[in-house]
Amino acid sequence: MSEENKNCPFCGEEILSIAIKCKHCGSGITNDVTVDCSTKKKCVDYELFLLAIPSIASLLIFLWVASLNLLQSPGDKAMLIAVITVVGTAIVASIEASKNGNNKPVTWFFLIVLFWALFYPLYLFKRKNFGLANHLVSGVALAIIFISSCLYINSAVADKTAHLQSDIEQMKQDFVNPRR
Repeated sequence: MSEENKNCPFCGEEILSIAIKCKHCGSGITNDVTVDCSTKKKCVDYELFLLAIPSIASLLIFLWVASLNLLQSPGDKAMLIAVITVVGTAIVASIEASKNGNNKPVTWFFLIVLFWALFYPLYLFKRKNFGLANHLVSGVALAIIFISSCLYINSAVADKTAHLQSDIEQMKQDFVNPRR
């Protein structure tokens, strides 16, 4: 690579050092490696969805799933909410990334799906490269709240199940060996 060329910060392909748009991936390039949304088409911002999905999921887990009894399968419902949350945020992030010039939306999708607790907040931080608001602190807080709510429900279901099994064992013992 000559001194007249540089690598695109988004796709890594070689481009002219004075280029303002990558000819390979179409990303806008400035000196601080951010996309200037005013010079190209308007940036797509799904901030509301990215922050609302885990917020609503945490509320559902605490307010709805926590009030269910064991016969209503609260663990299954919490798991379904968790899967929808993880996949939903991954889909929204990958759509936002693809519409804002990032040529690796599929990579973001799989990173968020496989390692949500790490890559969901990281994506909210990396949005600044598209000229969008950085929501790292919000992302970390939402990740902690969401994961805590899932762990709380799983722990509560396990405790209730163990307590119920203990009661059943005690009833079996009382039935087999009645007290006279």
